Amino acid sequence: MNAAPDTTTATVRPKVDLGALIIPAVVAAVGVFLVAGILGMRVAGDGGLFGPKAFPWIVAVLCFVVATLMTVEVLRPRPVTVTADPGDEADAILDLAPPEPEASNWRSLLIVAAGVLLFVALLQPLGWLIAGSLLFAVVGFGLGARSPLGLVLGGVGMTSAIQIVFSGFLGIHVPAGILG
Repeated sequence: MNAAPDTTTATVRPKVDLGALIIPAVVAAVGVFLVAGILGMRVAGDGGLFGPKAFPWIVAVLCFVVATLMTVEVLRPRPVTVTADPGDEADAILDLAPPEPEASNWRSLLIVAAGVLLFVALLQPLGWLIAGSLLFAVVGFGLGARSPLGLVLGGVGMTSAIQIVFSGFLGIHVPAGILG
């Protein structure tokens, strides 16, 4: 009669996929860029409690928090459960090797980066509604969505809502482009 195998849980440090650290680095760089811009911003008067510097500070702090949390998630040790026959310590020790890390999805990263660059290039000539809708569709496609109609409709809905909030409620006009 065979004895049931023992199950052991151990914490090991996985091999780090450096590609997974690109996004936290970019988010932290955006935070640094925001802080530099805020420190160089000239404001007439004190600006009040929620002056023109308040929202950029909130976004900068959130960038640093998100970048830190993402980095910790990539680098943290993961528990690994191994099964070994009782008395067979050699196999149990070999099974404690960390699992292979998942490869970075470079295709998705390149599609999203191309979408952002396309958005920057097309914002002034085409305007917010069209460029923002294209950005939404390209990023959604890069992240795995496969419904072109849903991506376009979602993009138009999101950019329209953002335009209403910015123009209607905040009095900030976004580029109209060819629709203006």
